[in-house]
Amino acid sequence: MRAKKLFTPTDDLANSRRFIASLIILQTKAEVYYSTLLATEVIWTDLVGTAATDGVYVYISPDFFRSLGSDSQRAFLLFHEVGHIILRHPQRGKVYQDRGFFRPNIPFDHATYNRIADWIINSDGIAAGLEPIPQGCYSDKYGRDDIVDSVYAEVYQQQDDPEDEPEDEPEGEGDDD
Repeated sequence: MRAKKLFTPTDDLANSRRFIASLIILQTKAEVYYSTLLATEVIWTDLVGTAATDGVYVYISPDFFRSLGSDSQRAFLLFHEVGHIILRHPQRGKVYQDRGFFRPNIPFDHATYNRIADWIINSDGIAAGLEPIPQGCYSDKYGRDDIVDSVYAEVYQQQDDPEDEPEDEPEGEGDDD
């Protein structure tokens, strides 16, 4: 049984020079991602703002794809969406969403989970030598060696920790008038 497509095609760039060039770049920089993409149906649709995946299909806005500054950025976009499939982010996120929490005492927020997944995938794309998309989601703290679930738990706990407020200085210390 095949998954139901979330969006219908509105265009087809599968034979465009830009798509072929980005595939060649992806093949030379990230062979596993390239192979996975070849086994994945790409649906060109105006119904997504940029690009997305449900873990089975990759959906790409033709206008967004054309607007990227280089074929390497287009390869980065393909790498990014396939990265979600390889790392099974949509499936894991659905499990957390369906049960209503991430871990006991840690609620699940899909947008936060996806943003953290983007940090990790994008870091991996940069390490692969692809040109990052300027409007992408990046982190200076977390990267390709991190696991999304571990980072999610850490980020959630950091949100709960009260900020360290400076303690009042004892009398007699500090600047003299």
